[in-house]
Amino acid sequence: MKERESIRVLQAVAGNASLRRALAGFLGFGTAEFGVWVAILFYGYKVDGAKGAAIAALVQLIPATIFAPIGSTLVDQMRPDRALALGFFVQAATMLLTAVAMGVGAPVWVVYACASLAACAVTLTRPVFGTLVLALSRTASELTAANAVTSWVEGMGVFAGPMLAGVLIESSGPGMVFAVLGATMGVAALLVLTGGTPDARVIESTASDSGAGLVEDLVAGFREARSEPGAILLLCLVGGQFAITGMLDVLVIGLALDALSTDASGPGVLIAGFGVGGLLGAAMAVVLFGRKRLGGAFLLGALLNGIPLLLMSLPFGYIASIAFLAASGAGKSFAEVTARTLMQRSIRSDVLGRVLGLQEGLAMASLAIGSVLAPILVAGFGVRGAFAAAGLLLPLAAVTSSRMLRKLDDCNVVPERELALLSSVSIFKPLSGILLERLAARCHASTACDEAIIREGEAGNKFYVIDEGKVAVSVAGKQVAVLGPGDFFGEIALLRDVPRMATCSALGQVTLLSMSRLEFRAAVLGTSGSAEVTEAEMGRRLRQAVE
Repeated sequence: MKERESIRVLQAVAGNASLRRALAGFLGFGTAEFGVWVAILFYGYKVDGAKGAAIAALVQLIPATIFAPIGSTLVDQMRPDRALALGFFVQAATMLLTAVAMGVGAPVWVVYACASLAACAVTLTRPVFGTLVLALSRTASELTAANAVTSWVEGMGVFAGPMLAGVLIESSGPGMVFAVLGATMGVAALLVLTGGTPDARVIESTASDSGAGLVEDLVAGFREARSEPGAILLLCLVGGQFAITGMLDVLVIGLALDALSTDASGPGVLIAGFGVGGLLGAAMAVVLFGRKRLGGAFLLGALLNGIPLLLMSLPFGYIASIAFLAASGAGKSFAEVTARTLMQRSIRSDVLGRVLGLQEGLAMASLAIGSVLAPILVAGFGVRGAFAAAGLLLPLAAVTSSRMLRKLDDCNVVPERELALLSSVSIFKPLSGILLERLAARCHASTACDEAIIREGEAGNKFYVIDEGKVAVSVAGKQVAVLGPGDFFGEIALLRDVPRMATCSALGQVTLLSMSRLEFRAAVLGTSGSAEVTEAEMGRRLRQAVE
């Protein structure tokens, strides 16, 4: 039964033409990202050994860390399909520029400067893609499936990129890697642009509707991350994963060229093994489909990510090293699916892009930290001892934070009664299933008895849906309507930024669901169908109030 449901969900993902095109572009992106990363690290290693590789990493990652949250805020103001294509075009241009710099024998600092531009452009992709995947998903199961497929595609890129880089470096040098993969990104951009227009709710901008500027939008992203239980924890744990990756990027080169004495293609093959493991980890994520609780799954992935690296501290050969890296990559991919899904479930859609931008910036910073730590650890403990240190990092962090992960799971369990009630409300019917589930999980139940729930002239901060009982609506002391189960009130003040237009009072015992102004506006204004229904309803009620 479980297997049939998993196949059905995967078929639904495969049947989404717009998502297929986006995933094809994302495959090109993953191939290019990891291919040029191997190329620039190899370039740096040839300049000055492990120190040079670390410098090559830092000069890319530090600017990318700063740019990531800013870039995600900028693209948050665009349709996600167009923003994704723009990011791909910028990456194509900057990668080709780096290829030219290497090809003409430009000074090292010029090559690094061009490569850093490409690294900044890379940070535009994941926040936009994560927002797009959320918008395309109709249920929690489909969201998990889409994330698993995304991770699988990314794993294919981790495999294909380094393998291609190894071949091109061996035959033509690192400059050719940037040239070929820059052209690949141009093709990826065209795939997204020619993929057709997805459903209207998919392409609606999830930008803040407040008209705030760049600084305010950045602050909103930080504030949202702080306000959500466990969001900061997830950001830090994902950062820990990328710190390990940053270490591996440098350590693998030293392991291949020095400890294992491979040729120039050796680092690419080892990193490709990590990518193959990523494919396996994404395939393993099928067991997560339909699961409401994912904290334990993240812990399992973190352990699988770290333990094989501990084993690499022993004097194993080339083939065993590939196998251990594959196992570690599987754990990383499995943990990423759970973390990405938990983040998408936890963060409001109108600021999700900005929070994912923060995550991207943290990822770049963590890669930089890992790249700096790697040569320090090699100097103190040797290459294999450094692998042991890398293997301890994430499992220890995940085990110590397991209690907070359980609390985050508790916040995302969907209450079925609340979901059924919201699904029956006219203004919420155009919403996708995953957005409805999120709203249901964030609603608050309350009761009132023969009392005013909202008063005319007050500031509005909540939206209400009646579960049981009746509510009288009066304007200037005159009753104009009586609302019953499934009806709603309080939307006008929230959407038009005006004081409450009416007083709504409980007639006897009333049970209500309420949601915050931010949650309500993000859901309704982010979906064209819902916004149209709500506008029509507000117009009807305003006419009723003045008659």
